[in-house]
Order: sequence, then structure tokens, then C-alpha cells
Amino acid sequence: MDDRHPPDAPEAARPTAGSSSAAKRAAELRRCVACASDVAFFETVRCPCSHDYCRDCMTELFSAAVNDESMFPPRCCRIPIPLDPNRSFLSAGLLDKYKAKEVEFATPNRTYCHVPACSAFVPPASVRGDVATCVQCQSTTCTICKGKSHSRDCPVDTSAADVLRIAAENGWQRCYSCGRLVDLVTGCNHITCRCKAEFCYVCGVKWKQCQCGIWDEGRLMERVGDVVDREARGRNARGEERQALLDRMRRNLIRNHECEEHRWEYLQGKHRCEECGDRMPMFIYECRFCHIMACRRCRYNRL
Repeated sequence: MDDRHPPDAPEAARPTAGSSSAAKRAAELRRCVACASDVAFFETVRCPCSHDYCRDCMTELFSAAVNDESMFPPRCCRIPIPLDPNRSFLSAGLLDKYKAKEVEFATPNRTYCHVPACSAFVPPASVRGDVATCVQCQSTTCTICKGKSHSRDCPVDTSAADVLRIAAENGWQRCYSCGRLVDLVTGCNHITCRCKAEFCYVCGVKWKQCQCGIWDEGRLMERVGDVVDREARGRNARGEERQALLDRMRRNLIRNHECEEHRWEYLQGKHRCEECGDRMPMFIYECRFCHIMACRRCRYNRL
């Protein structure tokens, strides 16, 4: 994905068609939303959201999705990209990996081979009771403690207990679905895990199943200050003027904490994507509602 120029910028000027053949050639080209290249229509895929991807970028997107659960299934503008119409663009190896990841990512409380050198996912079909048999090395793993299978009660995992103790001391939360630990640095208490589970950062239960507040006031005001300071007006404001800007932004963030439909603005310059953490050298997008800053990949394929 090319981050040197925005794909939704105006197309470069083309020579005026002096003949019907020139117009026809122009009509046969489609612009890839990922790399901004003009590509022959038969070398592109049109997504349900009407964005087009060239062959290389579509392959890259599917490859990224099988290696990063937060991008699975492959999607554009929050709409999943169907696999079947795009099979001809993907290699047999990538298709096999996609189907395997489809099972893995859909499995709650997954079990992976306890042998560090293997660590392969054990599909539900290879689980009998609380014993999972690795399809790669045939080792058996306990589905409860995730260690080597055993006949008695699960042994105490002191390392895991230490990690959970540290998490509790630091106020981190654990995903109820996959067990990942989450450290909320900024934003509201609505957490969406990489496994797609949604939960409350305060109590850890499924989202909207508790009475906890949406925001921690300290994190909210820290976020408010960060957003206001992005512009020179905010950085230079003092006294009542700055307080008015902070109050207005606070109301805006509370109102748009669950931004259902982003409205993106293009910002030039060096910025850091707040979703993936990558630093963008030329430009970034900022939502006018929730003010998240996102790189092109995250804007189209992750958020």
C-alpha cells in the first residue's frame, strides 16, 4: 500500500481524447484505491463498496489479513471482500492459508501446540475432551491450561500468574474471549479486541452488559488536550479561549465516541497512525467526528 499520495486525490490530467479509441482506452482503466495506479479493468477487483484494487494490492491485502487477525476478514470500508470472486487473483498457497485462518480466527478459546518450536493452531476437529492433538507434530496439549497434556489437575503456571498479577496492579484488562491482555492508553472504555470481541475496559464483561461509564475522565481530558493541540490555534490559545476549545472538543468526543461512519480529512505532513502505530512520512487521514488519525491501510482495511 503506497502512502506517498492519497488514492482519493484528483486523478492526474490526461490528454484530451482526440478520438473514440483514446476515450475507450481511458474508460478501460480503473484506479486502485491502495496504490493509486491506473490499471486495466480486467486486472482489478471491484469491492462491494465500489473501490477497486489491482491484482498485486488485492493479493497483499489477503496476505496481510491471514497474518494479522485485526484485518481478517479482508475488507474495505468495513464491508468484507468475498473470497470466491477473487480466487483467480490468489495463489493456491494463499487460498489454503486463508481457509485455515478462517477456522482459527473463528474459534473461541483457541488451543495452540504447547511445543514452542511448533506452536501450531489445533483446530476443533482435533480436540477430544480436554486434549488437543497437534496436526503438525502430533504432540498433545491440554485445552484448559494450554500446557502439555496430563492426567491429573492442571499444574499451577507461576509465570502466567505473575503476568496476571502485574496486569491487575497496572489496571490492564483481559479479553473474555481470547485471553489477551489490553492496556488502554487513550480513548473510551469500549474495547474491540483483535479477535473482534467487544468488552468494557473497566470490568471486562461484554460491551453494553454493564453499568460502567463510557469514559475515564482523566483519559478523556488527556485525549481532548492532544486533539486540540494538533492545530496552532489550540497550541497557542490561553485562558478562556483555550478552555472553550477544550470544552467544545470534550463534548464532541463524548458525542462521537462510537463513530459509526467516519468522515475523513486529508492532512499533509508527518504523522503517526493511532491505529497501527506506524509513522506516515507524507500524509494521514483524520476523522472529523472522532478525530482518530489513521493511515490509508487502517482507514480502508482495518477500522
